Amino acid sequence: MVPVDTLPSSQTKLEVSHLHYGTDGRSVLRMPCDGIHDVEFVEILSSCPNLHTFHGIFGRSSIQGDIFIDQDSHTGELKAWLCETSLKVLKVDIGHIPRPELKGVGVIDEEHPGQGREIQGLVYDRLARLTNLETLSLGDIPEGCTYYYRQSAVETQLDCLEMSLESGLHKLSELTRLKELNVLGMKPKIGIKEIQWMAGALAKAPCSPWP
Repeated sequence: MVPVDTLPSSQTKLEVSHLHYGTDGRSVLRMPCDGIHDVEFVEILSSCPNLHTFHGIFGRSSIQGDIFIDQDSHTGELKAWLCETSLKVLKVDIGHIPRPELKGVGVIDEEHPGQGREIQGLVYDRLARLTNLETLSLGDIPEGCTYYYRQSAVETQLDCLEMSLESGLHKLSELTRLKELNVLGMKPKIGIKEIQWMAGALAKAPCSPWP
């Protein structure tokens, strides 16, 4: 893994794709990402003050929601990320979130009642701190595709955010610059209330279709 302190201090693009990731959109340094763990991706996000783009969906499993949150173990507060004001594009598959209302392959059981909603609320809190985001892609789309549906329930991500107001979606109202929101391939609980809320709070962000 590239040490965080070696990342360029100029405007930076970080891409994780097909077992490679690189920095600097023009002269991309590519290295194998075999064995890179969720914590190491969070280290990159938290330690790069000029990070512009983080593309971490393709070629790897999802980042666990409870790790993406990045809480201080003593205070319970979310740790500050240096990219909170610079990041404009975030493409990340956030998973391992309990969804007790769902059944099937890929569903994560709760360790205690309400755990799924607790994790989701904190994930929304984390996302809401990225106040300059213009693109937020939480769905898993094959590289090169602009429009994609997973073909079966088995392929649909079930351990994902609900994207419902009850789960904390309203916290994303802080993302006033958002222009694109993608939930393709996920199993969200988006109903009329959520659509109406998005039309007001996230008016700039067309939401992708979902299965």
